[in-house]
Amino acid sequence: MVDLLLSALLLTVPTAPATETSAETPRQEEPEQDEQAICRRRLVPSERLGERFRRQEVCMTREEWDAERRRR
Repeated sequence: MVDLLLSALLLTVPTAPATETSAETPRQEEPEQDEQAICRRRLVPSERLGERFRRQEVCMTREEWDAERRRR
């Protein structure tokens, strides 16, 4: 009896073909080299008592890193 019910449920469950889902999903384009984020760790002044500096991760694009380098 249980086998009959389970088989009936399996037959009534709608399934979508795999080709439809892959065709509908848009392909994500990879960002250009200049637009990719580059993350670096920097020493920044710490707000904690007894610590002078702490490391912080900073992420910027290549253009922003170049502008930062020129500004210094």
